Amino acid sequence: MTRRIGAVLFLVFLSVCLPVAPASAATATVTIGSSLSPRSLTVAPGTTVTWRNADSDRHRVRTTSAPVELDSNDLEPGESWSFTFRTVGTYRYVDHRDEDDSAYWGTVTVSSGTSSPPPGGGTGGGTGGGTGGTGGTPAPPSSGTVTMAGRAFSPSSVRVAAGGTITFSNDDDRAHTVTASDGSFDSGVLNAGGRWSRRFAAAGTFRYFCAIHTDMTGTVVVPTASGSVPAPAPAAPRPPTGAGSGGSGAGGAGGAGPALPPSRPGSARVTVVDFAFAPARLSVHAGDTVSWVNTGAAPHTVTPSGGAPFGTSMLAAGATYRTVVRRTGTFSYVCAFHPQMTGTLQVLPASAALPPASGAAPAPALPRVAQSAAAPSPSVLAPSAGAPSGAPAGSAASPSLRRVASPTMWESPLVAWTLWAGVGLAAFISIAWWRGREPV
Repeated sequence: MTRRIGAVLFLVFLSVCLPVAPASAATATVTIGSSLSPRSLTVAPGTTVTWRNADSDRHRVRTTSAPVELDSNDLEPGESWSFTFRTVGTYRYVDHRDEDDSAYWGTVTVSSGTSSPPPGGGTGGGTGGGTGGTGGTPAPPSSGTVTMAGRAFSPSSVRVAAGGTITFSNDDDRAHTVTASDGSFDSGVLNAGGRWSRRFAAAGTFRYFCAIHTDMTGTVVVPTASGSVPAPAPAAPRPPTGAGSGGSGAGGAGGAGPALPPSRPGSARVTVVDFAFAPARLSVHAGDTVSWVNTGAAPHTVTPSGGAPFGTSMLAAGATYRTVVRRTGTFSYVCAFHPQMTGTLQVLPASAALPPASGAAPAPALPRVAQSAAAPSPSVLAPSAGAPSGAPAGSAASPSLRRVASPTMWESPLVAWTLWAGVGLAAFISIAWWRGREPV
């Protein structure tokens, strides 16, 4: 009897004093390779899920919709990241570096009424099948933001639900655009600090770029209701360099030459090339139509100063900006993208005479006429002040004439011979003086 009492007391002592071994914590593992495996998990609160990068590329786990935001930061090949889920809810996440690929969309559902998965596995098994009807496709958000900085769109690919809105914010120190590759939308020029939003009403894959810095590209992915991603629309053809010139001549894609001839009376054209306006100065009448034609490969602008009544924010390659000028005055303008490109437009009254075009070829040199000519040539003669206004120069009706291209003093033969004689005499005297210094 005494032995039994002692055994009972010993067992009570052990149960009170010795620590009780805790139950093993529930864990699950998601392998990141060519896809997420499994893509869907349902776990109990307190479960630790580990994402292991078994791929040769870098990946990043980041939630798009969740009670608690998760972000693994970059996982290099072979690295792992773990998180213990304690808050009940549905955690939808993507691989931030492949978020436009549905193979990298995952879901973790934390339910208090769910038994814990076996260690190292998940309820979805290794095939990506899931529970709860999610199908492993996270619902896209209803809005998103893309920033422009360092000549890049960040993130370069963003998902949004049909009907959702993406806001583009220019956090750079230079101007950018958001221009659809298929031509379906264009933000225009967004200066530093500018913002622009677009609503994507239908599913699709929308690729875009910056028209000023064409190496800047991005994608907006709008999945269908079933989670599929439509293929992007074909890119719109861009006009080749030199298109839209409306004629031939200098000032095309080959360089900044004189302006092309106007297509009709009362119109004028400025050719925009990389990187100049040709002609740099143009004079027109009030009421004339002026066109700026971009024959270069880069986009440009016609940005006036001083409140000029014309201008365009961006002139894409091959595009034409046309306006009718009505206010007289002299207006300067520049390309906002390339400030070294400057131009001037002079608008004169309709009755005023236009000065010669600045891009016109120089007049040929006048032939020189000998002084002994019997009759002066009309090309080198001009009527004097007393000549009749309607009489041509050199005609019998204008006997009083003055020579325009008479030779100057330095062109006189007498002066030339005198100078050469003086040089020879000075040389003779110098040689004689030097010889006189030699010893006999």
